[in-house]
Amino acid sequence: MGILDVTTVGSPGRVVSQFIEMLNEDILMPNLVSTANATLIAFVIGSLAGIAAGLALGSMQFPDRVMMPYVSFLNAMPRIAFAPLLIVWFGLTIWAKVWLGASLCVFIMLLNTRSGARGVERDWQMLSHTVEIRRWRFFWKVVIPSSMPAILAGLRLSIVYALLGVIASEMIVAREGLGTLIVRYSSAQPDVSAVFAVLFVVALLASAFTLVVDVAERSLLKWQGDQR
Repeated sequence: MGILDVTTVGSPGRVVSQFIEMLNEDILMPNLVSTANATLIAFVIGSLAGIAAGLALGSMQFPDRVMMPYVSFLNAMPRIAFAPLLIVWFGLTIWAKVWLGASLCVFIMLLNTRSGARGVERDWQMLSHTVEIRRWRFFWKVVIPSSMPAILAGLRLSIVYALLGVIASEMIVAREGLGTLIVRYSSAQPDVSAVFAVLFVVALLASAFTLVVDVAERSLLKWQGDQR
């Protein structure tokens, strides 16, 4: 008799067999594609909006002082609590998943980018005023390059949170996706091994996304170094 009950914790062999079975029955791939598409859209929308807002707030003191209390308030709100409203606003469509994923990305990128933009060395700022560099040129040549490490660090974190947001929304407001598989295999007659098989796929997808961001980061930093 085993120490652990395989019906409640699963077993490696059963997880592998369930994974193969889902592949053979064409259950896994359509849901994987659905989750990946929603994650990428959420990541792009949330990241672009967050970077733009972060650069704006980090470069302008008065708007930053006015807006940051509201940003902190909105960021503290549990986005998953909006799930019932997502059904009303978007129905059971991909945009409900995208909204939740993007709402996580945008604040990560906003705060990271703002921190990078505000961290521009005072010497650079004094030099720009001394030589009378135009504000837009200083922004393009100094602020954005100086903010790049913070932006890239935010992107690596954002892609994972976009996936987590999409998975969470799929468990509540979606017809397809890896999150719906988790719910399917967890309810009625739970199949723990099948749940672990889906979670393994989620982990692989997160690792693949992170790897792509890492490759893009190295390429961008190398290009930035060559430009200097």
